[in-house]
Amino acid sequence: MGEDLHSFVQKHDDLQFKDNGKVHVITTGHDCPPRLEAVKEYLQSFKYKRAVELRGHDFSQYEPFIVQHKKKKGKLYSVLTGHTLNQLPSEVKAEIEGRRYKRAFAEYQEIEKKMEAKEEARKAKKEKRLAALAARGEGDGTTGDGDEDMGVADFDESDEDDEGEEEEDEEMEAAGEEEDEDRLRGKALARASFEQREKDRKEAFISKHVPKSLQGAALRQTEEKEEEDSEEEEEEEESMEEEDEDEGEDEEDEEEEEEEEEDASPPPPVEKHVEGKGNKVSLQSRQANQKAAPTPHQVDKKQNQRNGGTERKPFGEGERSAAGGKAAQRDPVKQKKQDSSKGSSAFLKGKKVNKGPGGKRLV
Repeated sequence: MGEDLHSFVQKHDDLQFKDNGKVHVITTGHDCPPRLEAVKEYLQSFKYKRAVELRGHDFSQYEPFIVQHKKKKGKLYSVLTGHTLNQLPSEVKAEIEGRRYKRAFAEYQEIEKKMEAKEEARKAKKEKRLAALAARGEGDGTTGDGDEDMGVADFDESDEDDEGEEEEDEEMEAAGEEEDEDRLRGKALARASFEQREKDRKEAFISKHVPKSLQGAALRQTEEKEEEDSEEEEEEEESMEEEDEDEGEDEEDEEEEEEEEEDASPPPPVEKHVEGKGNKVSLQSRQANQKAAPTPHQVDKKQNQRNGGTERKPFGEGERSAAGGKAAQRDPVKQKKQDSSKGSSAFLKGKKVNKGPGGKRLV
């Protein structure tokens, strides 16, 4: 057995014997007992395989999109998708080849292209301005003694002020562009992380409530539904933009029509003032008062005067009183009570009433 262990250690470059007789693993620094079964078992363990896989692998090549996790030691973090990864090249490769990572990376590249185009335009503008300043300085320079022989133009404070203002404007524009770019980049990253969290939540729900044989189909259905929803959202956004454009055109047309109507409308009439007993009354207001239609109150007042001063009753008041009297006469219960009371009183009037002891009436 000892010979087998010695031969196994000699064949394996990652193993060596220590002074105490144990077998030392160079990659992990682990010491195994001097038994062949124990050494083979450790070499087949996940810890050793992971250490061998990580040996000589540099994860910094994936930065800035995959970085070290801030809170979890020994983990990696995907900035584009929000995934927490183990420090395994296989997991990192699967993350990079994933659909969500590729989509977020494409959005990031689009933003970078826009930033580069803006930076190139800014540099071209700056070079053009410097060339114009140089040409103006050469045109002002003259040949002669002293500084003029060297081609140095006269110093002009207004030129320096203009240059300072232009530089400040360019700095402000660059700062605004950087803020917009940071905002777009953060928006893209936030969107990618939100989508990844939603995906993780759905996958956890499916793995918990759906049988294993149907989990793949359920995941495919959810992905298809998400794609359909994203297409519908894009169509809605396009339709909203078209509606906004149409509304803007309609508003412009309405404003143009209003301006045309205002231009075509006649000028306001000129008021003519007539002098009276110390005050001035406009002729236009007097004519408007004369031509104004009478109010309902004025009509009622004239009608009452024609009827001899009698006040006009509200509509339906007389009808309600008459209807109430007829209803009282036609009530059978009241009519019966009235008839019975009249008959009994007439009967008692014709006869003598005898009263017994206690004041009771005897008929």
